[in-house]
Amino acid sequence: MSIKAVLLDFDGTLADKGHYDTFQNNKGIVDSLHFLKAHGMKIGILTGKSKHAFQLAFETLHLPDLFDIAITDDDVDKAKPDPEGLNIALHLLGLDQSSAVFISDSHADILAAKAAGLCTYGGRWLSTCPDLVYGAAQDRIDYIREEEKKYHEHCYENNQLFAEGSWLHKPVKTVMDLFSRFEGKNELAVLDLGCGVGRNSIPMAEIVRNKKGQIICVDLLDSALAKLKVYSKENNVEDIITPVKSDIEEYCIAPDHFDIIVAVSSLEHVRSIEKLDKVLSDMAIGTKNNGVNCLIINTNVRETDLTTNESLEPLIEINLTTEQAWSILDHSYSDSDWERITSIVKPLEFEISRDGKPVLLSSDCITLVVKKIK
Repeated sequence: MSIKAVLLDFDGTLADKGHYDTFQNNKGIVDSLHFLKAHGMKIGILTGKSKHAFQLAFETLHLPDLFDIAITDDDVDKAKPDPEGLNIALHLLGLDQSSAVFISDSHADILAAKAAGLCTYGGRWLSTCPDLVYGAAQDRIDYIREEEKKYHEHCYENNQLFAEGSWLHKPVKTVMDLFSRFEGKNELAVLDLGCGVGRNSIPMAEIVRNKKGQIICVDLLDSALAKLKVYSKENNVEDIITPVKSDIEEYCIAPDHFDIIVAVSSLEHVRSIEKLDKVLSDMAIGTKNNGVNCLIINTNVRETDLTTNESLEPLIEINLTTEQAWSILDHSYSDSDWERITSIVKPLEFEISRDGKPVLLSSDCITLVVKKIK
């Protein structure tokens, strides 16, 4: 079947993000749109902007009357990478997925188009676009990890551990409550996967200090481990904590070695679902009988630009739905081998910074605590 429609993302594809004068000065884009329209092609826009914000940008650009439809964030319940917006566009145009193509600039767009069954092309002609177009899955992971490195290093440099003002100000209560299950037990072996600067590791070390315990702290960032060493010394637990530089998916967990394994907001940062399965399997095998695993995983992650109210592509390696995450966890921690102690989902929302811009990060956060019974 022949192509009858071209659907285009707005920011980063038709116009530089935040630089709307770029479109009207790009003769190639304007000429291409006129050519498509002259040959009977339907043209539609999809944007993460609200209808009001899109209309303002649309008017500023003095766009020619070339577009048949525009789908904004107000028109959908689920942002990209959900295919809802593309499916609505196809329905309004009276076409099926084989009759249209989608031109975009981000991985979320590509995932949405794939889910909708559309052929997708990455536009690379604007100044903001190349860094957000991935030639392969590995490119996307590398980009996300570089951005996450920037965010965490900025956070670590500008916020003191256990000081008010950031998520570093206190440990996770669920993690600290684990130790009530080991009262009277000495020589506790603890593993903290994705330890950061010691938000949980240092308070855990203070608990096991008089019990001849040890905590292995694994993180990929040199800056995090350097801060961890400083904070460990300041809190007199440097002899309890062993920092290890490693990607958590590559760290070798010794079988039947740990009483407690903690992974707080780190499992969603492995490279793939296959890697997640492997890490969970290694954690299960590495836990002693009657030992516990504590996992906190962000699902359905959303990021919103607080200045423009635009939905952004979440910078997360695997953005699972809550249902997907529970399915994986249920498989890894079967009822026959594990006792479920805590199993909850809560909405989480806090402000972060991306390239100096305020961004609201929202998720449905799973907390799972399980005890190995066989």
